[in-house]
Amino acid sequence: MEGRAKSRDLHYEPLLADELVAVRRATPAGPPPAPLPLAEALAHPLVLRERGSGTLEVLEFALREQNIRLADLRVAFYFDNTEAIKTYLEAAPEALGFVSRRALTRELAAGRLELVPIASLCLPRQFEALWVQGQPLSRPAELFWRYARQQYG
Repeated sequence: MEGRAKSRDLHYEPLLADELVAVRRATPAGPPPAPLPLAEALAHPLVLRERGSGTLEVLEFALREQNIRLADLRVAFYFDNTEAIKTYLEAAPEALGFVSRRALTRELAAGRLELVPIASLCLPRQFEALWVQGQPLSRPAELFWRYARQQYG
């Protein structure tokens, strides 16, 4: 799970550092040689995760720090999964999306999408494991937690 909202009823353990990045359909010229100004990047039609997602929450928080409201931007679509965003971006040359850097490996390697650096916008996030506060993990959950920490911790 990721996002800034926390509940006192849950126990949170850091698992995996990640970063959201701006991405678009690959262009013949390639990625911009220098970071785009934030206003220029946000003038594109945006393709974002759905309301209530931790991904959108991270973006909204970063924009709010720049005194930008999501409601003032031109959002083309909200999707409920990253694969839909990537597929849409491959077909929409004007659109810009924000997705996990970790989710772009294949598309970047195949030259279907490209990263778009944006000046003054940094979108780090932390994935966390969580469970009910004060309750021990079941044996299968404990085994999975150990495996996940070995893989990502």
